[in-house]
Amino acid sequence: MKTKEIARNEWPKFFDSFSRQHEGWLVTLEILGSEIGAQVEERELAFEGIVDEWDEIQGNEIDIIMIGAGRSHNAQH
Repeated sequence: MKTKEIARNEWPKFFDSFSRQHEGWLVTLEILGSEIGAQVEERELAFEGIVDEWDEIQGNEIDIIMIGAGRSHNAQH
């Protein structure tokens, strides 16, 4: 899959558009790390959206929201 860098000032608009286009899709979330490689965090959950939020302590957070099997999952990275 091709990687595309999104400028920070474009995150809200991009995340909103991406979320509307993909809402309800079944997704698998993988976490990539230089020391651990690709690790599957969740499989086949319904995608609800991505949001950029500001936290006074942690700064910017990107929340990936998925729902599946009668539960919700909010991955913050």
